[in-house]
Amino acid sequence: MVRDKFLCQESLRYGKKVAAVMVHHIYPVSEYPELEFVSWNCISLSNHEHNKMHNRVNDLITRKGKIWQAKRKKEFEKFYSSKKFFEKNF
Repeated sequence: MVRDKFLCQESLRYGKKVAAVMVHHIYPVSEYPELEFVSWNCISLSNHEHNKMHNRVNDLITRKGKIWQAKRKKEFEKFYSSKKFFEKNF
């Protein structure tokens, strides 16, 4: 959250300065545990905005969450195409 100056990154997209209270994993740790501590996979969010990233009934990524995944797609692909990752894990 220090990197994001303790501000909700989703709110900033709309010109609002709202305090962030949690870190959201753009690609869920339940599916991609190797991305848990990768900085580009984490964004600071307010509780209100974080609740919009997941369907709280089934925990699926919402449209808003998928927008952030699309924004980080290049980093995601680069991470998994890197030789270093595959040497370490396979």
